[in-house]
Amino acid sequence: MPEYLFRDTETGDEVGVFFNMADSALPSIGDEIVRGGRTLVRLMSPHMASSRGFTPHVSVQARLNDPHAPRHNKDGEAVFHSRKEIDEYTARVNDDPTRPNVKWDP
Repeated sequence: MPEYLFRDTETGDEVGVFFNMADSALPSIGDEIVRGGRTLVRLMSPHMASSRGFTPHVSVQARLNDPHAPRHNKDGEAVFHSRKEIDEYTARVNDDPTRPNVKWDP
């Protein structure tokens, strides 16, 4: 069971939390969880980062400041850190009856 890196939102301390990789409750990078009364935000673990640096995917086609997106850049564009986040985003948008269906098209 691997250890994932989190930051305590109150103290700023980095904390390791063990999750089973197959656990559906495994949070995405940037997601918050509560453990032992502490609110923790998942960080990218150093061993996950590419030696060339991490480059998030910025969507130019998603709506600006889209509430279904996991995060936004300063211009309001949706920012994704993983394919899992993109899949979760498209599922949320497609479940919204007020929105047209979208699909990932690299």
